[in-house]
Amino acid sequence: MAKRRSSKAQKQSKVKLNWNNKTLEKVARYFLYSEGRLSKDQIIEIGNQTLFHKLKSGGYIEEVKNTDKGVFKTTEKLRNQYKTNIDAKVRFSGSGSTEHSKGVYNMVKILPQSIIMDGKLQTEEDLKEEFKKLKKKKEFKASVTSYREKLNTDKLNFMANYKKELQNTPKNRQALLKAHYTKEIEKIDYRLKVLDDKKRGISHSDFRVIATKDQAEEILKNLQEERDRFEDAYYINQFDKAIDKLQTIIGRAEPTQEIRINFEIVTKNYEARDIIAKENYGIITGQEMIYIPAY
Repeated sequence: MAKRRSSKAQKQSKVKLNWNNKTLEKVARYFLYSEGRLSKDQIIEIGNQTLFHKLKSGGYIEEVKNTDKGVFKTTEKLRNQYKTNIDAKVRFSGSGSTEHSKGVYNMVKILPQSIIMDGKLQTEEDLKEEFKKLKKKKEFKASVTSYREKLNTDKLNFMANYKKELQNTPKNRQALLKAHYTKEIEKIDYRLKVLDDKKRGISHSDFRVIATKDQAEEILKNLQEERDRFEDAYYINQFDKAIDKLQTIIGRAEPTQEIRINFEIVTKNYEARDIIAKENYGIITGQEMIYIPAY
């Protein structure tokens, strides 16, 4: 005999979603693009109070445990309906920290709405699949080898320059000279160590935006406005670097060219090796990365 459905499940089954509603689609896309997590306030900001209660009461979202109160993630019920009604191939993520997903949300929020609603954003899950295929290609392997050789050549050049400079350096300054070159060589050795880490040595960005030149210029303007909201020198400096890099990318693009912009959200928990692994990806694939501080 089949088990009777609980009263909670019965109530949830009565809450239907209208996937022709663009506000619902927008909220669902923000969940997708913000690593599967949004706060109650964010859901209401993107959508409205009624939609939040509908998603919650219908079992489409649930509160995330062991994190800030009021943070929600999608359930299988919402993910399955999204695949049926919006995109059958989509991959939802849910493994990021709340701090990181909030940083991703803040960046996604300043993108042109046409990019959000047209799905012109590749998530971490999309890039993970792309990277699996990329690593198998001969061109990628050759690029890794070439970069490793460059680092080793740089190291040899530093050692040769040190020996040459040492001959013309007074004894009382030789220790200082040695310390300088030792530090530079240690940096290269550390880069080589990270590069040779088969699991974490090369790391793709958090997400990629595919934009027209006009959309990229709108993102640039929005980044500038976002920077101006801060008074903390750290955030201003980080945004300035991001703005400079995006200006360079836009400046190189042809008027009708589609621009691919890789964004990485950096939390204060990032270690030096994490940034180096991202830099390795940019150098080896030729895809520059724009770093945005989480806030």
